[in-house]
Amino acid sequence: MSLASKRSGASVTQEDRSRRQERADRILDAAAELILRWGYKKTTIDDIAKQAGVAKGTIYLHWKTREDLFLALLTREDLKLAEDMKQRICSLMIQTCWEKLQAESTVAQRIHNE
Repeated sequence: MSLASKRSGASVTQEDRSRRQERADRILDAAAELILRWGYKKTTIDDIAKQAGVAKGTIYLHWKTREDLFLALLTREDLKLAEDMKQRICSLMIQTCWEKLQAESTVAQRIHNE
């Protein structure tokens, strides 16, 4: 096998993974929307498949059971929430540090001027 064919094979594999991930995200997005609209108990795999624009069997290529799908959704949402909290905490820490530096600079300037 030539190096070029190895590269193209790796590229196709990466493209396949990307398409698979995009499809999984679309399915999870559909599940999230339907759960918010109808609730967990009333949301079916058929409904999710229709909303996501995929066949019902496609969902089972990604998750073995309905519960696995919903667990994946909860995990994704937990990760989003954790990332959002991390960003907010970092932003507050930066703001607090900046305010402290400004206050210290003001104090140092007053001392210098005296």
